Amino acid sequence: MLRVLYDGWALIYHPDSPAALHLLALLENCPSEVEPVVALPSEPPDWLPNSAQVQVFPTEREGLNRLRWEQHSLPRLFKQIRADILHVTSLHPPLFGVPAVVVSPTGYHFSDPSMSRSPAKRLREALSAGGMARARGMLWPDDLPVPETHLCVHTLPPILPAVFQQDAALNSLPDSGLDLPETFVVYHGPHSEVDLRRLFKAWTWTAGPIGEYYPLLLLGVERSSGQLFIRLSAEYGVSETVRALKPISPKQLARIYQSCSALFHPAPISPWGSSLRIALACGKPIVALERPDTDALVGSAGYLVPEGGARAQGAALITVIVEPVVSEQLSQAAIRRADAWDSSGFRPALLAVYEQTIYSP
Repeated sequence: MLRVLYDGWALIYHPDSPAALHLLALLENCPSEVEPVVALPSEPPDWLPNSAQVQVFPTEREGLNRLRWEQHSLPRLFKQIRADILHVTSLHPPLFGVPAVVVSPTGYHFSDPSMSRSPAKRLREALSAGGMARARGMLWPDDLPVPETHLCVHTLPPILPAVFQQDAALNSLPDSGLDLPETFVVYHGPHSEVDLRRLFKAWTWTAGPIGEYYPLLLLGVERSSGQLFIRLSAEYGVSETVRALKPISPKQLARIYQSCSALFHPAPISPWGSSLRIALACGKPIVALERPDTDALVGSAGYLVPEGGARAQGAALITVIVEPVVSEQLSQAAIRRADAWDSSGFRPALLAVYEQTIYSP
């Protein structure tokens, strides 16, 4: 039996991020021939599958601890448990100490020089780039355009955590425990200054016509981006119609998706754990940017608008909200899109990747 160590940092500190959601789906769809072990920086959450073993290496999130976790703690745990493979859900594998690494990319900005970084972040990127150069393979959803990379790319069927599947009825989900408006629009994407400026610029065309009755909820807003959210929402004059939610559990997240009126995503998408895929699975209308990967994922199930058109993006969202026919058409198209996904081949495909990683020279 293969023993695979999974990096569970995001499960603790970013539980509604693409990295955490994809890892949760991986654990739920782990082949029976694999013994999954999850490395966690603190005690496991109650929603983590019981099938996974847990190795807790207490680590606070502040300062350089994330870098130490990736470059020191994961290799140490890998050796300690005698794992065969390390599977990470980000582009930040360790540079040394782990001979067999598999990567499932999640996140939004890959090697984007326009994104400002501190010296510590640049060091992390440099070490991670070295780790990526040594990785054995990359997993990629088979319905997205395959990126150009030196790595061996394995295309697999898309998966989502079970809580987002269409047969997970709304009344079967626990109450979110959050004070939510009766109607609202969701943004569940990146929170850099570039991304928030793009979002709020588009929302300024929307806030007046619909913002009072359909406020915009930003999900997964960390402490590090909270002050930026406050400053930029005030700068763009939308403070009264936008609201930031701290990271929440997958079950709470599912309740929010099932309850929202639409997903507004004028931003890049994550390869795995995408908010657009979640919205499709929940049958929700989508307004997003017109990009090759977005078009491949969403197709006719979304209202796609060019990247530079903030006014057009806002107008598209207004149309989806105030035109019931358009909203229903997009919702039905989303359901049909998600119905066409077939994840039955994921487990054998993942097992084949792991075996190739171990046994290939």
